[in-house]
Amino acid sequence: MAVRTLRIEIDKPTDEQRERWMRLAVASQEVNNLAWQFWLSWHVNNRSRMKLTAFFPTWKTWQETKEGDKPIWPVENLSTALQKQIRQFVNTEVPDLHSRAKELQLTMTFDKIKNLKSLIGNKGGWISVIMGRQRPDQSIHPLPIRFDCQNATISAPIERGTPWRLTFRADRTPKANGKGFEATLDDVKLKRCDGSQQSTLWKCVDKESGWKWCGSSIAFRDGKWFALVAYQKPDDLETCPGELEASVMPSKSKPWRFLVTGARKAIPVGCIGRSVGSMRRRLLLQRWNRQENYRIASSNRKGHGGKRACFPQEKFSKAWLGFTLNHNEFCTHKIVELCKEKGVGVLTVWQPVGAAAGRMFLAMAGKQERDDATGWDWARFISRLNDKCKEAKIVLTVRRCEQPLKKDAKAGRKSKVLANRVVNA
Repeated sequence: MAVRTLRIEIDKPTDEQRERWMRLAVASQEVNNLAWQFWLSWHVNNRSRMKLTAFFPTWKTWQETKEGDKPIWPVENLSTALQKQIRQFVNTEVPDLHSRAKELQLTMTFDKIKNLKSLIGNKGGWISVIMGRQRPDQSIHPLPIRFDCQNATISAPIERGTPWRLTFRADRTPKANGKGFEATLDDVKLKRCDGSQQSTLWKCVDKESGWKWCGSSIAFRDGKWFALVAYQKPDDLETCPGELEASVMPSKSKPWRFLVTGARKAIPVGCIGRSVGSMRRRLLLQRWNRQENYRIASSNRKGHGGKRACFPQEKFSKAWLGFTLNHNEFCTHKIVELCKEKGVGVLTVWQPVGAAAGRMFLAMAGKQERDDATGWDWARFISRLNDKCKEAKIVLTVRRCEQPLKKDAKAGRKSKVLANRVVNA
């Protein structure tokens, strides 16, 4: 079952809720970091590094010769007994977080410990951490507060025009008599959802639909609190791919063109041209204005010079990255929907490389002379389209072109192909 996430803003939380949620987010961060610390200290006391160092020559010899029985690793990454010890330690050190939220966070941390990728070599990431070649995956920022159906409920609108509501328990405090704990019940309103979000939420609360919501969270982003509602969509409800073939290509006048094999007219995909160009120009003007204001500001107004000098670049990069991600998300969703509508089962996407990447519409719309930081990340688009095609069971082929695609008037051939690779078969 595919797992997806909806991000919905929480409507007007109180100051007390904001302060308490931030404290609980820090507690979630502490749960993650303390679990890593206890795991690493246990392996230090177990002399795991010395055992692995002595075991590596035997393992390497067996890999080369394949003679005899396969050697057994002398150290276990995360045993059941060690998980139990970590839970007991975390429960003692972090008593304010709700037990279910704590368990969900520990489950995610245990998955990270087991599946951590190594930055050096082909062995597991946990081995690199024990050998001192890689740092643990600890967090330096507050983490989202976890919840699921055991400590939260999602309530549908009672009547038309009323909002969706989220009720959850995320903290616990000792009772007045000193016996046990009691949890604070938070009942918040979710801001108005669009049509697709409304449809998804209705299916999640309907037990007969086959959809269900699973481990979710509330997170702090850009000064606002959001509910990240995760849900599972059954595989049997996915649309079966068709038998037709289609291609997606960038253009000099439109972001993307979707063309079904045999069709005469291509379908434009993406925002209108003015949106890309105006966004690029607006962000560049804001950046240049901030730089100019900083240059002519007095010493009393400059304050923290380094931070203020770098702020235009950070603000500009974040805004442009957010725009490109949203645009790519919209385009990939639209392309997959067109494939389902037209019955397309094999999709070919043309990715510009080299000089061709700078002559496409997305890279040229609204371009300025001093602009050297608003290029288009074509690889992100390909990666996101690949993920969506896998979910829809569509075969995706990527072809790289070194010049803009165009048809020859006589032969009808397309431009020269630099490479051809199948991403999803």
